[in-house]
Amino acid sequence: FVAADFTLGSAVKLAQSVVALGGTKEKNIISSGIVASIDKNADGSLAFETSIVSKDSAAGYYLIDLQGSLIGVHIGETLPKNSYFSADIVKNLLASTTPLVKIAH
Repeated sequence: FVAADFTLGSAVKLAQSVVALGGTKEKNIISSGIVASIDKNADGSLAFETSIVSKDSAAGYYLIDLQGSLIGVHIGETLPKNSYFSADIVKNLLASTTPLVKIAH
């Protein structure tokens, strides 16, 4: 496995080219578009709205830049299908958690 690179939300620019990766049990889906808006949430985190419109988009879709770095994640079914939370949230969660199982070497 290769570790994921994260792009800080503050580095994402309007009209930046992006790719959404996801799928369903039946098929994988890749869509491309641009960042249409950047919004700041009440907690200070960023959210991105894209030009990517997919009727199949669902929670768990990844938003990456053209270099393959994670920019955002579509979390929850209440978000519009073209909206993504900044990957900063995911990076912070990963950094703050401790493993539940110790792996022997």
